[in-house]
Amino acid sequence: MPLTRPSPLLANKTNVRAVGNRSNEATAEDFAEIAAILLEIIDQVESLTGTQDPNPNYGTYSSLLLLQAAFPVGELNSYAIIDPGVGTPPQIALWDETDQEWVLQITQSKETEQVIVQGDEVFNKKVTDINGNEYIVVSGTLEGTDPTKYEDYSANSMFREL
Repeated sequence: MPLTRPSPLLANKTNVRAVGNRSNEATAEDFAEIAAILLEIIDQVESLTGTQDPNPNYGTYSSLLLLQAAFPVGELNSYAIIDPGVGTPPQIALWDETDQEWVLQITQSKETEQVIVQGDEVFNKKVTDINGNEYIVVSGTLEGTDPTKYEDYSANSMFREL
């Protein structure tokens, strides 16, 4: 299981106001230093264990423009959820390493244009629960044997009801 890395929101903090006493108040530089130390430790552990996070998640945004503004450049195989709100289905934005841009994967009400599988992670897959209710796997890890069944995904999987 990959180690949790400091989020870019932690590592890239900026000071809005000047800090009065740096010896006992945290600054943006302190957060960047902590993030750098954690990343160094995680890199060393992963090099020893051979594990890496194959799919960095950049979080949830209400629009592709907000994601692009927050992260003009993504990591290899990274993704984010674009959820405009009630009445609009969420979408997955994948970082396109070739074109160096975020690309939306389109889902329609009950059909999907593309099922994305990276490692054990499944995205954009229609599934049903034991009562026959339909969902889209926004981001999930298949732990069972049937990728069409809601119950066969890990507890930390994200679903949207259709």
